[in-house]
Amino acid sequence: MFGETHVAFRCPAVKKPQIRKANQASPEVFPSLLTARRSHGDMQPRAVHALAAEPKQGHVLRRARSGKGLVTEKKVKTCASTTVVVLDSAKTQSRILDPQTHPEKWQRLKELAEKIYVPSSLRDGIDCIKALGLHGYRNPCVVAALKDAESKVCLVSSLEQSLACGEQGAEMPLQTATCLSYVDNHNEKASCSLLTYLEHKDLKFRMKALSALVGQIKLHNETTTNGLVHQLLHSIVFQVVRKAIGMTAGSLGMKKSMWDTFERQLQDPSEKRRVQAVLALGALGLRHKRILHQLLKMVDTDQSESVCVQIVRLFCSLDLKDSSVLRNLKEKEQGMGRLAREASKALKILEQNMANPTQDPLGVRD
Repeated sequence: MFGETHVAFRCPAVKKPQIRKANQASPEVFPSLLTARRSHGDMQPRAVHALAAEPKQGHVLRRARSGKGLVTEKKVKTCASTTVVVLDSAKTQSRILDPQTHPEKWQRLKELAEKIYVPSSLRDGIDCIKALGLHGYRNPCVVAALKDAESKVCLVSSLEQSLACGEQGAEMPLQTATCLSYVDNHNEKASCSLLTYLEHKDLKFRMKALSALVGQIKLHNETTTNGLVHQLLHSIVFQVVRKAIGMTAGSLGMKKSMWDTFERQLQDPSEKRRVQAVLALGALGLRHKRILHQLLKMVDTDQSESVCVQIVRLFCSLDLKDSSVLRNLKEKEQGMGRLAREASKALKILEQNMANPTQDPLGVRD
């Protein structure tokens, strides 16, 4: 059938018109109306001739609306034997919304088009494309969105095929996975490929994969968190920044007052403030061995695991090779949980640094 058709009779004896849908009309009254077909050539409905079973004087109001055409009405008189209703329909036209005439529909149309660019999931993007396509809108924003969606699907498919080829070397798969994460940040293949690079021996590859996972895919779990912490502790860039902060504070004559403040803060009842004090001392360095012994005691007695972990990381970042520090780390390595893992990492790094000694200006002063 072509669209939705309504038929109404108005006779002298009837006060209110009766409305019937064409597909619910009685076969005896409209035998040919139920068998009307749309022509395949010009997509216009043919003329429908309906024979009245009970001929009466009156008028017939005929409304027709094609799937993509305009509504037309014909009002004809009935004769004693037959009623002839001719349906006229405008030619099929593309539907273009005017923002001034239909502001609400226009806003909804823009929302659907924008969802294609940044869908919350691939399923939502496909649903938006289907909705716009079925409605037949030809507005420029819709056409552009559909074309971009087609290009995006082709690009994602090509990148996935390239990633599945398993090309030689580590550089090309990493570049492919990074590009795929930019094009489709919900792509599982890109996420899995990038996660494997967090264990790569090359720091440059780890940093690039971590940047794509956190910045594009928005993956925030224990794996990416540990990767960020490792980068902050061992990246040459962050070590330089940390040292520069300490030297700047010294050149401005602020270092003594800052040491006094953060050393007192180590005794603060608040866990958060104690963690901040340890981090600050990691950037400033330790003024004398008394503070080092205080930190070693805190590792054994402080009830906050976060504080103890930050102290262990401070030993590593300041490259403290004191025998008491190494002995304490070996004891903590024998335990369980997060603190034991951090102690094991710090111990390995300090042992490597002892094999290749370097000078660190932020160590213990005396």
